[in-house]
Amino acid sequence: MSTSVKSRPTHRELARHCMEMGLLTWHLVRDEFNEPDLDGCGRRWCRSPRARGLVRDALESWLSEPSPNRREIAEGAAFAPFVHEHGAHRFGVSAVLLADERFLESDLFRGICASAAVARDEAAEALQPHLVRSDALGLERLLHDHHRTLIEAARNEVALDTFSDELAQSYEEIALFYRLGRSMTQTSDPLQFVEQTCHEVCQTLPFDWICVIFTRPNRFVAALSGRQFLAGSHQAPRLAFELEVAAQLKSMQVGERPALLASDESGLPALVGAEVIANPITHDGKVVGAILAGNKTGPDPEVRSAEMNFLEASADLLGIYHENMARFTEQRSLFLGTLGALTASIDAKDRYTRGHSERVALLAGLLAGAAGFDTETVECYRIGGLVHDVGKIGIPEAVLCKKGRLTDEQFAQIQQHPVIGHQILKDIPPLARVLPGVLHHHEKWDGSGYPYGLSGERIPQIARVLCVADSFDAMSSTRSYRPGMLRERVIAEFDDCAGTHFDPEWCRMIPKIDLTRYDELVARTAVTRDAA
Repeated sequence: MSTSVKSRPTHRELARHCMEMGLLTWHLVRDEFNEPDLDGCGRRWCRSPRARGLVRDALESWLSEPSPNRREIAEGAAFAPFVHEHGAHRFGVSAVLLADERFLESDLFRGICASAAVARDEAAEALQPHLVRSDALGLERLLHDHHRTLIEAARNEVALDTFSDELAQSYEEIALFYRLGRSMTQTSDPLQFVEQTCHEVCQTLPFDWICVIFTRPNRFVAALSGRQFLAGSHQAPRLAFELEVAAQLKSMQVGERPALLASDESGLPALVGAEVIANPITHDGKVVGAILAGNKTGPDPEVRSAEMNFLEASADLLGIYHENMARFTEQRSLFLGTLGALTASIDAKDRYTRGHSERVALLAGLLAGAAGFDTETVECYRIGGLVHDVGKIGIPEAVLCKKGRLTDEQFAQIQQHPVIGHQILKDIPPLARVLPGVLHHHEKWDGSGYPYGLSGERIPQIARVLCVADSFDAMSSTRSYRPGMLRERVIAEFDDCAGTHFDPEWCRMIPKIDLTRYDELVARTAVTRDAA
């Protein structure tokens, strides 16, 4: 098979860009078979007899097919074809593996591991950097657009300079979506992700500004309800701009393609003094937002179809992220609701401890916030307070609810509840950071606590915080054997016991927190208890 010198670089450029994005690529060009350049376990996996046979079968089949289609090889994995031609002559074909996490659990992946004589876990670790983290079909579409640009540049050397600009832009767009796709799996903060997307799209497209807006109310992702994000700048008054963008969102329908806003249908173009593109963001058959771009820059003032397609792809990406966040929020709410119901059922065994876990959770979150911890850590401490006593489910009710002094044997049973709680929760992955607090929240600074008698800095920090929060509520609450202490006496107890029972640093943090919400919870529980 012969080929033109001018046409041969297309597969090399494709391979280079795929390698930069971590995608595995095989080539069959002029009967020469080339494989991904990996080391160690990944190299053996790619060059195993079964992997080679699977790829070569696809490549050789595509060489003769008029219009090769992607080949699904397993759940979550497919080979995408990229044909290399010069005129009417097909001189080669490439296969790009588009696989996600599901592929690592497939029988095919295990079979290739066996063929390569490598352990599945080692092969999975080697292939992790080469998995697709976002919409595989969207990534394939962008790669095909990029590949067609490469071929077109190779066909016409006269227009090489122009095409090289388009190639660079196409590559930047692909790289952007791949970065954002990875970011989707790494951040749970929707505001941060949308703001990042907005700014990166603005840096990639030749427009002065990019705006993303979401509907109000947003029952799927409350954090995004009614929010507007702006990257770049415009000359329009801020309030007028925001009102026009909100009005434009209300007029959008599901299924609309990106469109240039007509001046007789929208006041936005006149307001910013230039053409504006708008595209809806959809989720579950509903418009949940929009992305807009305006005031194009550069030597070409006309809005091109490639720019509109890019904006549409950006809207699709935001729609996917919105859907993922909605599912995450729903699952998280269900998870926390289940934990809350479990701990409430334990607290309810004794009418004097009702609401205890909820109040400890509030105090732990307030203390972590006062210390300047990030949002994720504050939430971790709050959840720790919610589940700190879950081990009491394994303590006989007669012991838990006994009025008066416990026997030594009964107290020994009570002392087991942190260990029981740890055992109950240890296999729940989202609670991994919480477990040290559950297990050690009854340890004391001087080592006289339980279950292991840890002291000082050996006690995990979350446990030291939960110890303070737990003790604060225990002293403040009315129990069957004594009334709750006055706030002044509670504070005095912490002053007296700082450095013996409690970490002195966290004792000094108590006066810095606002206890208004805590007092409301105490009052609400008192009313419920009296009614009971």
